[in-house]
Parts: sequence; structure tokens; C-alpha cells
Amino acid sequence: MLSQNDGGQKQNYVRKPCFRKTMAVESKTMECESHAFAKQWRSKYLSEPYMEQEAKISTWHHSPFHLFVPNTFYMVTASTLYKQRLFNTPQKLRLLQDTLLAVLQTCGWRLQAWAVFSNHYHFIACSAEAGAPLEHLIQRLHSQTARAINALDHTPGRRVWFQYWDTCLTYEKSYLARLNYVNNNPVHHRLVEAADQYPFCSAAWFKINAPAELQIALAAIPYDRVNVPDFDC
Repeated sequence: MLSQNDGGQKQNYVRKPCFRKTMAVESKTMECESHAFAKQWRSKYLSEPYMEQEAKISTWHHSPFHLFVPNTFYMVTASTLYKQRLFNTPQKLRLLQDTLLAVLQTCGWRLQAWAVFSNHYHFIACSAEAGAPLEHLIQRLHSQTARAINALDHTPGRRVWFQYWDTCLTYEKSYLARLNYVNNNPVHHRLVEAADQYPFCSAAWFKINAPAELQIALAAIPYDRVNVPDFDC
């Protein structure tokens, strides 16, 4: 580009890149990388014969609550350090999911919905008066899964988890919207076309075990505007 200087003469200068345009390009690049990873993950794992064994519906011996009790339901989200895709195989995802279910049962919490991915997870659970505090539950879950994944990867002492976010759900509509959000999160991340096809979430379990009236009520609740931390996986 050419510009007039104070003496009336023209001089060359280099236009600085537009910050917004640069950010938009970087955001688009990250989105493309995420979609590429999702496509690669689907083709590598969901289509292979051994996934039929991995894809069995996870067993959780309770049914989802139909009655909403304020101030006892929590939604929790946690991510790995630097959002690294550490749980990037069916074996590792199964490890994370099974440990989550076991720890919640041990701590006396009633699980309502969950979804685990390569670098984060979500769950909704109901606390119990005699149950362990949420921070103790998370500490146990992260400690056990970190040791197990580091043993598989031969990386002793590696820090696996970053932090977690929790929300106490005080309104029934908010609770139902987040149930929908968690159950349908694999579709949001483009890992599957239907949520119950993803073996590492509660969608298939919920479809079988939830009361019909709860499923009807849930179908009418939008979840696309739920404001919770989420990460490209």
C-alpha cells in the first residue's frame, strides 16, 4: 500500500493484519482440526468390530429421578490439562467412564447423566445427606483416573486434570435442559449422529431406564443455549 507522508511524497508501508480477522482465521483452523479429529476417531474406532464389545450399554443400577429436588442436583464439568486428548481410545474412555460410575456409587451420589470424551467429561448427579462432599468425590475420581492413564501411557507423575466446574441446579427447567445437553453432547461434538450410538455417555441407558413421562418432558426442553464450559474433543 502507498501513503502520503508530511512532505507530500509517497512512501511504502506494510498494512498490519486485522486482529479480528486473524482471530477468526485461528478459530476456523481450530474448528477444522476438531472436526478432523472427530471424523478420524469415528472412522478408526466406531466402525471397528471390537467396538461392538465396547459399545455395550453401561450399567448403572438406578433409574433417573423423575422428581426434581432443588439444591441437591449438581452438574460437573472437568477438562484435562491443556485440553490434551489423553483418553483417546475406547479402552481409555471405558476406564474413565467405569471409574466415574464406581466413584459416584462409593461416595453415595446418584448419577443422572454423563458423557466422557478424550479431554473432558460432564455429569449430573444428586448428592446425598450422608454422601461424600463433591470436592472429595472429584479428588478421588481424578486421582484414580490419573494413575490409571499414566500407567497405560508409561508416564508416571504426569499431571492429567486441570480443574472442574460445578453448578448447583435450583430450577427444574435448568435441570432438564442440562440433562438434555449432557445426553446429546456426543452429537454436539459430531462423534455420532444419534446420542445413543456413543457408548461412553448415558443416552442409551437413559432411553431404556428413564420413565416415559420424563422422556416426554425432556424432549420439549431446548438445550442449545445451555451455558456450561465445553471443549473441542
